[in-house]
Amino acid sequence: MINRNKIRQLLAFLIVLSGTAIAVALFTKARPGDRPAKPLPRLPGNVEMSLQKVHFTEVKDGVKKWDLVADRADHGDEVTRLTGVRLTVPGDKVTGTITLVSRQADYHVATRDVNLQGGVVATSASGMKFSGDRATYDTDRSVIHSTGNVRFSDRLIDVEGNEMEFFTTTRNIRVSRNVTAIIRPEAARK
Repeated sequence: MINRNKIRQLLAFLIVLSGTAIAVALFTKARPGDRPAKPLPRLPGNVEMSLQKVHFTEVKDGVKKWDLVADRADHGDEVTRLTGVRLTVPGDKVTGTITLVSRQADYHVATRDVNLQGGVVATSASGMKFSGDRATYDTDRSVIHSTGNVRFSDRLIDVEGNEMEFFTTTRNIRVSRNVTAIIRPEAARK
């Protein structure tokens, strides 16, 4: 017959063996390379949500008004701060689609306007090019507006100055101050 002490020793041995097996399993699962990633940093107080690789599109009456792509978006109360921005707006039949790129932009939720800043460059399929430090796309009027120094060129004209408005649906351009222009009438005959 088996002695009670022997049963106790056998049970104690099984408990120690089970504990050791659990400890070894936990140790092998928690190697230094497998540690969880660092927690994400806290967002600033004025940012409700932060996203990577975002794409916004505004459509009105079945027609696309603009398309906005950004590397990052930090959304606050009324403004979404964007970085690595590409804004595409429809132009007229001659100009075609106009693409604006910049390092940063602010998208205003209430007005749907986009304020671009930091090396703003706009181009179109027709060869139109505009550059400046900052620009605003007014979605209601379909106007690109810039208050700083600007350069605008296309097949017919090169313009430099301050305070530009470019109407994307009509190709009309207005430069208000310090205007210098070179017109190429020979290009119009081609």
